Amino acid sequence: MIYEVTYYTAKCDHCKVEYAEDSPYSAWSDKDNMKDILRDCDWYVDNDDEPKHKDKTYCSDCWSYDDNDYLELYAERLNKHQED
Repeated sequence: MIYEVTYYTAKCDHCKVEYAEDSPYSAWSDKDNMKDILRDCDWYVDNDDEPKHKDKTYCSDCWSYDDNDYLELYAERLNKHQED
């Protein structure tokens, strides 16, 4: 029998890089587990404290916190991995 299953993966909303694109493991069956894995890898995953970034996911190369603890995105990485 062939049937459909749902898996979750991630792509940075800023530079468009896919999580673990060079890894044999790039999708998970549980969305919350996927978020935990991303956070463990220093990805930013939707945080209610930052309404401007709600439902956004950013790779570890695209963001940091500024001196006032606000999320800051690196402009030079915008769409760096965008497919044409």
